[in-house]
Order: sequence, then structure tokens, then C-alpha cells
Amino acid sequence: MKDTEALMERTGETVEYLKLYAQQQVDIVKLDAVEKSAKVISSMITSLVLGVVALVVLLFLAIAGALFLGQILDNTALGFFIGSLIFVLVGALLYGFRKSIITSPIVALFIAKIYEEED
Repeated sequence: MKDTEALMERTGETVEYLKLYAQQQVDIVKLDAVEKSAKVISSMITSLVLGVVALVVLLFLAIAGALFLGQILDNTALGFFIGSLIFVLVGALLYGFRKSIITSPIVALFIAKIYEEED
């Protein structure tokens, strides 16, 4: 009888240890998911800020280029029109090749961030 009680006590302890182990594994998975999500979100925010800065720089360069073309052609409006046509062509090319130029690299970057191993 004593052996049965000792065995039942050890079995209960083992079950408690298994429950504790399972809970710790769930906590580890949750923390890992939070860490990876935070890395992806911070990467997206950084990219967004850099993109906004790049757009402002591009805007100023476009205005300067249009003014320069207008000065060369003695017609400021024509300079801005030519600059606009250049942007329309670049936009059409980007739209045409959006999957290979934009979508695929971004998806690959986020997948790499999610599966990135710690050093």
C-alpha cells in the first residue's frame, strides 16, 4: 500500500512538472512571436521613415530639374511638363514590373526577418 501511495505521489509530481513545462514552452513561443513581430514592425517603421525622407529629396530634385529644364527651354511650364512626363514613364514602368521590383523583394525581406536566427 505504501508503494502505491508513493507511486501516486510521484505521478502527481510528474504531472505537475509536465504542466509547468508545457506552460513554459507556450510562454517561450509567445515571447518569440512578440520579438519577431516587433522586429518586423520596427523594420517597417524604419523603412517608412526613410521612404518619406527619400520622397522629400526626390520632390526637391524634381522641382530643381524642372526649373533647370524650364530655364534651358526658356519656358518654365514646359520644363515642369517634361518632368511630369518622366515621372509618368517611371511610374508606368514601376507599375508594369511591380511584382519583380517591389512585391517579391519586400515579401522576401519580411520572411527573412521572421526566420532570422539570433547570433
